[in-house]
Amino acid sequence: MDEMRRNTMIGVLLSVCGTALFAPIFAAGKFVDGMVPAIAIMLARYAGGFLTAGAAVFFTMTPVRSLKSPRPWLHFLRAVMGAGGGACTIHAAANMPIADATAIGLTEGLIVVGLAALILREQVTVRHWLAGGLCALGAYIVLQQTTAGPELDARHLEGALAAFAGALFIAFEALLIKILARQERVLGVLLHVNGFATLLLLGPALWALSRAQLALAVLASFLFLCSLAHLAYLCIILA
Repeated sequence: MDEMRRNTMIGVLLSVCGTALFAPIFAAGKFVDGMVPAIAIMLARYAGGFLTAGAAVFFTMTPVRSLKSPRPWLHFLRAVMGAGGGACTIHAAANMPIADATAIGLTEGLIVVGLAALILREQVTVRHWLAGGLCALGAYIVLQQTTAGPELDARHLEGALAAFAGALFIAFEALLIKILARQERVLGVLLHVNGFATLLLLGPALWALSRAQLALAVLASFLFLCSLAHLAYLCIILA
């Protein structure tokens, strides 16, 4: 029991570390002042995840066939939702204060609760609806301040809409994660979603980067994001 408790604590700490390492990736649009396209930042995340998961498969000598999914189209759909949600979230952070973008993104909680009840037929209690409603209320207050202030401009409004779209995408991704996690191995799920997302984003991201004309310092920070993605996914896999 003590060993199980210790392993659980280690898993929780690794999961927190992975989440913390992902945070700069989603805030990267603000750090580089929007010079690196959001789609390129998402490519760094998913390519890093695919390489890390692939390395884990290699070093653990896991048979690749055992990770093959019987429902690859669900993984592809999850990759579309995840890439879209991440790109919208990064774009929102680049166009408005990160705190505001994050607060508006909390509407994801209410959307997930609704999807869990409607599609997964899970039991949703009053407490779940109350928690989701509080998230939505907080997002509404922030949105009112953002759209009613004297400094309102098209960029702020664009950021607010992108934050809400990101929440919608990520909520649907959470639903797909729940469906896939019931029957498939974690490494297989990571390989599929990161592989599909990398293929999906590679062409558009390279095109966007070729037009961005990045300075050397900005390019170096972009490459640093790739390293962060490696470390973040390594923590998630170990967790």
